[in-house]
Amino acid sequence: MSSDIRSALWAYRRLVQVVWVGLMLFCAYLAAGVPLGAVNPRLVRPMLGVSPWSPGLVLGIPWESLTPAQWRSFCLSVGFWSLAGGVSALVAVDQIRRILAGASDSTPFTAANAARVRNAGIAILGSAAAKGFRDLAFGSFVQANIKVPGVNVMYGTDLGLSIAFIGLMILAVAEVVRHGVKLQEEQDLTV
Repeated sequence: MSSDIRSALWAYRRLVQVVWVGLMLFCAYLAAGVPLGAVNPRLVRPMLGVSPWSPGLVLGIPWESLTPAQWRSFCLSVGFWSLAGGVSALVAVDQIRRILAGASDSTPFTAANAARVRNAGIAILGSAAAKGFRDLAFGSFVQANIKVPGVNVMYGTDLGLSIAFIGLMILAVAEVVRHGVKLQEEQDLTV
């Protein structure tokens, strides 16, 4: 392996490790803050707004206007799904970290790496599901707690479909890697 590739691989490994540590700290913060109802509102509040193809009202909810019981309920519902999404992302980044740890081996096409890619794809699908449930929990919270006379407050979500698509693509790559490992093993037996 050339020194340029080694240095780029080293830098990429460090970047993945930094992301992994950051996600661990974020998940630890949410795991402690969600049950206590002491989560910073900027971390668990999904952005409210209007998508470019649907005109409508932009609604901002100042978290200071919520009662302590409402805020605790908000943290438990929306914060729980934010934590689930963070943990799923942590699992996916950990699988990438493990793949990179063995990247200096002679071949990256091993059964263990195929399983790691598959696990990362499943974790990304879990993250998409958590995002969808977080958005639905937020919409439910808004409909139950925000009352504007004469206005029907509704909240829509894409249910994390774009993230789910990425997860499905990663699962397809995992299947290709698994098939490549199988072909390599068959070739090694015939030689």
